[in-house]
Amino acid sequence: MTPLRMRLIVTFVAMMPWIASCAFQSLPHNPFAVSADSLFDGIKTIAIAPVSPTGDLTMRGDAVTRLEKALEEGLERAGFRVVPVFEYIGTWQHIADGHAGFYDPLSGERDDEAYEAAMAQMRRDLRERFKADGVLFPELWEGPVPFVDGVASWDGASQAVFGAYGLSGEVRAMSLVLVIEDLVGTELFAGGFGFATIEAWHNGEWLPLVLDAVVGDARLVSTAVAGALAPLFDARMADSSQTP
Repeated sequence: MTPLRMRLIVTFVAMMPWIASCAFQSLPHNPFAVSADSLFDGIKTIAIAPVSPTGDLTMRGDAVTRLEKALEEGLERAGFRVVPVFEYIGTWQHIADGHAGFYDPLSGERDDEAYEAAMAQMRRDLRERFKADGVLFPELWEGPVPFVDGVASWDGASQAVFGAYGLSGEVRAMSLVLVIEDLVGTELFAGGFGFATIEAWHNGEWLPLVLDAVVGDARLVSTAVAGALAPLFDARMADSSQTP
């Protein structure tokens, strides 16, 4: 289990490994758990897991399609070969179909042996079928962030809060968090960027915004993906500039 997340098995046609975080956390100042050179040397091909909303966030699966596509394109621009989300999902569904289930229907307890065997098979299949070296787990974290004079600033982002011009306080917001692991499960990178505020101040109360529309907004997606991947881009550029 990595320090930033714990993996859960949830029902998704044929139970998928997703990521869940119990509370909004501050992102690490340095997103690299290993040196950038070590990451680039060891990870050439990355499989992308489906975007995982956390906390109280709920949205349609197709609402995150634009975000997942942007992540695929962003990783390619950062110099990686990419195994797209649909291949990750298909691989896991094939494995899950071969298991009776990972939870006891009476006790609700997970069969750790069956789950670990399935995850080991998942890693083998990603390596053998797609030559993958690692997996990107994209998460959407949510929680309260401060705003001053109607502008919220968090995780590198700054955004006006709807209806709160001149006010200060806290507003719920989302951040895009990207975790890269190797196929042993070792965390190599954990970074992110503020995605959007998800409430509006109206007639003296906070009203939730429609998350499907927020997550599907092209401008917000582009900004968040660029910000979250920026350390990888910068490190890659620095590496290229030093190559004779």
